[in-house]
Amino acid sequence: MNIALIVLAAGQSRRFGTANKLLAGFYGEPLIVRTVRQLCAVRAAQPPTVVIGPNSVTLTAALNAAKLEPTPRFVINPHAADGIGTSIAAGISSLDPAFAAAIITPGDMPFLSPALIDSLIAAFLADGGHRPTHPILADGTQMSPAVWPRRLFPQLTALTGDSGGKSILKHEQCCSVNLSNPLELADIDTPGDLA
Repeated sequence: MNIALIVLAAGQSRRFGTANKLLAGFYGEPLIVRTVRQLCAVRAAQPPTVVIGPNSVTLTAALNAAKLEPTPRFVINPHAADGIGTSIAAGISSLDPAFAAAIITPGDMPFLSPALIDSLIAAFLADGGHRPTHPILADGTQMSPAVWPRRLFPQLTALTGDSGGKSILKHEQCCSVNLSNPLELADIDTPGDLA
């Protein structure tokens, strides 16, 4: 089964200040490079699709300079300023019809491991490949990233504004994977988070 990897990298980083947080240094490389590098190491990896805003020259330059394999492809979201929903829609709309599912992940999750993504894919396939699949914390809290079956692509491409995938998941019976290390899903929103 072909499963796409979509990285959302078109956000405004408002809580981080004036700088683009995805270009902030993280263990010697830009945060976005670290996140995409992890996804490139996923066993079932296709070239990740990175959704960027219309003025993301420095971000694409950083990813190209890293010479990642497989080489990421870029999709420009001209409506990035309108919210995350538009980036999800842009990423899903760009996919080849051969993809039966997609994993959508924010670009600011540097601890996301290939093993976790592989476990989500394995659970999704073992469950039959029809239900959204996501990690959960010990208390049952639903987390990102999620695996989305193709049957939900029309709903994802209809997202607008700041409405993300959770607005769809609340109407779905989902498959979940227990997360042993919550740090894997830590995201970077502020300079304090990065520190």
